[in-house]
Amino acid sequence: MLYEDDLDLDLLERSSGLPARTIRYYITRGLLSEADQKGRSARYGRGHLERLLLIRELKEAGLSLDEIGLGLKKYGDDGMRKQLGPMRTEREKPPDDALAYARWAQGSATKEPGRSSRSLPATQPEATWKRTVLSPDVELHVRQPLDSRTQKKVDELVRKAEDIFS
Repeated sequence: MLYEDDLDLDLLERSSGLPARTIRYYITRGLLSEADQKGRSARYGRGHLERLLLIRELKEAGLSLDEIGLGLKKYGDDGMRKQLGPMRTEREKPPDDALAYARWAQGSATKEPGRSSRSLPATQPEATWKRTVLSPDVELHVRQPLDSRTQKKVDELVRKAEDIFS
């Protein structure tokens, strides 16, 4: 696929299908390198557009931005494109019944028990789950570890939920 090598933010936005706000967010998260120049004269190259298209496809495959960031650092763009092949074939609509959905979400429907079909192998440390009981019939399960920003949001969510259920 041929792309222009000199794109302003508006053209990058139209070419990638992502809003400028998302593009800027990816830059602050370190998923996308900064423009060659700053301000209104900021210029982006083909590599920026290709990275944005790759990130979009990885998100559509079910990866979180944290997983994408780890994968890009570990495997690079080419390695992540190779990882996408199996993920494209494994991507499926979640089952309708609750038990099948739970198994699908936990990854037991994949060939390797315990591994979600929606995450990359070996891109993050083994996850543990923290269980918070909000009432006798309601629990919140959160995968750990979380980055500090997300942890603060979860803590706030738990406080508000505890107020609701108390």
